[in-house]
Amino acid sequence: MGGYIIVCRKCGDIHGSSESADPKFLASFNRNTALLKARRAGKRKACVKVNQPEAIPMPVTERFRVRAADGAEYEVICVESEIDTSTLAEGRSSVPGLPHYRLADGSSSVNIIDKDTFKIVATGKRVHRIR
Repeated sequence: MGGYIIVCRKCGDIHGSSESADPKFLASFNRNTALLKARRAGKRKACVKVNQPEAIPMPVTERFRVRAADGAEYEVICVESEIDTSTLAEGRSSVPGLPHYRLADGSSSVNIIDKDTFKIVATGKRVHRIR
């Protein structure tokens, strides 16, 4: 558990991860990772620019391994965005949003079936939490 993933507001892709919450570090790390991913995909430009609000760090609240019926293992992370509940009278505040499960490499979302069973969206594989 712990750490942060860096998600692009424009495309929704995960552009990297970090143990640091320093915004300057996250922005530069995000920019470099996004550029590398874009070049590998044959694009000239990345959708994320340094120090711009498109890059949002999201805290990782849970991290665990799962196994498919064919024996393949994956790492799943859970992130929760925050919902802004600020008011003029009470000032800034927030509450945790809904959990979102993804493969740790950022390649696919993961749907939760029950507390120990999940489905990888991209492949349709059912996987089970490894205890």
